[in-house]
Amino acid sequence: KNKHYEPAFMYALDVNNKEIEAITTNTDAPTFENTIVALELSGSLLTKVSNVFYNLESANTNDSLKEISSKMAPILSEHNDNISLNEALFSRIKTVYESPEKASLQGEDLRLLNETYKNFIRAGADVKGEDKARLKEINSRLAVLSRSFGDNLLAETNDFELYVTDEADVAELPASLVAMAKEEAVNRGHEKGWVFTLQRPSINPFLQSSTNRDLRRQIFNGYAMRGNNDNAHDNKAVLEEMVNLRVERAHILGFNSPAEYELSNSVAETPEAVFSFMDKLWPSALAMATQ
Repeated sequence: KNKHYEPAFMYALDVNNKEIEAITTNTDAPTFENTIVALELSGSLLTKVSNVFYNLESANTNDSLKEISSKMAPILSEHNDNISLNEALFSRIKTVYESPEKASLQGEDLRLLNETYKNFIRAGADVKGEDKARLKEINSRLAVLSRSFGDNLLAETNDFELYVTDEADVAELPASLVAMAKEEAVNRGHEKGWVFTLQRPSINPFLQSSTNRDLRRQIFNGYAMRGNNDNAHDNKAVLEEMVNLRVERAHILGFNSPAEYELSNSVAETPEAVFSFMDKLWPSALAMATQ
């Protein structure tokens, strides 16, 4: 039941904290097994709870689930920061990374060590003092804003309706789509007509099959403009704050921009490499994109 998710999260968080504590308080010298592998295997219960909850919330959310998700967002962000910014834990990881043992690792083991070290660096494990405290604040706020963005998007998706009353406008549509639109109209309190929504089973076949250009434009714009209607669910201020925080976070982590930070973990590595690649393949497209 919905009431079981929050205590499940809190229990799983406690278990994960104890797993991390066991690694950091281990009196044995750091090794690949007692540090890297132990860290990799930790948090399995939290992952299990998260997978169940967020899959359900994504597929069949309600006010109760949204409330739990909003409450857990900053808590989970803080938990992740407490791991990735844990100085004792990173010290052990760094010791293994720089130890002679690394030379004996191959394949998956070597990749696991390299990725673990790199991910901690990217998360800010080397950041010190006030910057580290600010990094935690930014991550927590971004978690809340990301949740708000998703809630606004969902609300705009659910609120939209294309109400059609002219039978000629549905004559060429698939019978199953018309029947679903008829049922949706009744569910929304209309005595007659058809309602098409921004849900994929409704909007996609409507755009594919409708011959009414104006109606296609209305439902397409309804989808494209979600969160950009200057109402209670508008996302422009949310996005602006998210962008500013991501810029600040990138600077704290030693990058010039969020793009540079994101691409540093990809094949391209830098924005300049991306533009160079695009310039070679699609010079005309690049010219249009930069205008």
